[in-house]
Amino acid sequence: MGWTHHFEGRLSLGSNSEKRLKEASDIAERAIALDDKNTWVIGLNAHTASLSGQHEKGVEIAKKGLDSLPGSADVRAYLSYALMHAGRYEEASENFQAAIALNPHAPNWYFGGYSRTLLCLEEFDECLKMTDRILAYEPDFHQAWLYRAFIFQKAGQDQKAKESMTEAMRLAPNFRLQNIPIFFSQHKDPALLTTLFETFRQAGLPE
Repeated sequence: MGWTHHFEGRLSLGSNSEKRLKEASDIAERAIALDDKNTWVIGLNAHTASLSGQHEKGVEIAKKGLDSLPGSADVRAYLSYALMHAGRYEEASENFQAAIALNPHAPNWYFGGYSRTLLCLEEFDECLKMTDRILAYEPDFHQAWLYRAFIFQKAGQDQKAKESMTEAMRLAPNFRLQNIPIFFSQHKDPALLTTLFETFRQAGLPE
């Protein structure tokens, strides 16, 4: 239930995204009081803190979880997400690589976060490789198409950008430019947000 509210808030699938994030946060806090070594609970706590703008709290929660479960690839990946949300992209990249190394069958949500980190680092060739990997296993992975639209638009490949955005909108028809601040959670990086808005608008993401 907590993760359901989390994703509704993040993608604005519900009528009130802030309310959904608050509900996710409340559930996460109650859950971690019952089991502070549950990887999903640790991840939910870190994510909801980050998406509520409490970036360093998200990092702290994930680091505490990793102290308890140092060999957990999932908790390492949650820390990577928290670092990414905090704008600490180099650290996030290093931790995503470590998480992937720990789990030879890493799920696509590892690669989704890693590709977004590479996008923020402007390592576009590597980001495209990551999205190729994601789509080979999960062709309906919304974020991968969104990132590809951004990269192709930045490269002046308008047709490829339009095709990628068409796929992204097919998979998430209610996603809009207004979702970008929540989706990327870059409250500390206004210059990046400006670039994201301009480029996604050019690529055809609706207002």
